[in-house]
Amino acid sequence: MTNWKISSQKTVFKSELFEIKEIKLKGPNDKTKLHHDIFRRDGVFVFPITEKKEIYLISEFRYFYNKEILDVCAGFLEKGESPLATAKRELKEEVGVTATHWEELARLEISASLTKATQYLFIARDLEIGSQKLRETEEIKIVKIPLKDAIQKIYSGEIFVAPTVAGILMLAGLKLNSH
Repeated sequence: MTNWKISSQKTVFKSELFEIKEIKLKGPNDKTKLHHDIFRRDGVFVFPITEKKEIYLISEFRYFYNKEILDVCAGFLEKGESPLATAKRELKEEVGVTATHWEELARLEISASLTKATQYLFIARDLEIGSQKLRETEEIKIVKIPLKDAIQKIYSGEIFVAPTVAGILMLAGLKLNSH
C-alpha cells in the first residue's frame, strides 16, 4: 500500500462545532486527489448504570429525524475541557445525576474517512440523583430502563445512534458487578 501525503489544505467552512477542509493529497507517481473532510469537535457519550443494571437514557426531539429519539446523554468538549470533565458536566445537566465512579469504556471514531471526531464513551456508577440543569432550548425526558430492555430497543430499531448502540452492547458484555 502506498501512503498518500497532504500537499495542501484550506478551510472552506467553519462553525462552532465543525470545520470543512479541502485537502489535496499527493500519491505515487505524482498522482493527486482532492478530498473534502469534516473535522468535528470531539464528544462524549455517558452510560449511567445502576446496581440493578438499569441505564438512564434520554428522549429528545431531533429535527433531523422529525421525532423523539432514545439516546444517552452526550455533548461536545469545550475548549480546554477534558473528556471526563465533559462527561460529568453533561450527565449533571441533561440527566441531573452525579456519579462517584467513572470509567472510560471506549474511544470511537465516527468514520475512517470523511469525518474526524473522537467520541469518548464513559460508564458512570454509584449514582446520586438530583435535578436537571437544562439550557433554555433543551427539552429532555429521562428514561430509566433495564439494560436488557435497552438491548431489545437496539434490535427493534428504537435506539439507533451509533455510539449509543456500541456503548450499550459493550456494557452488555461487561461484568458490571465489580468496579
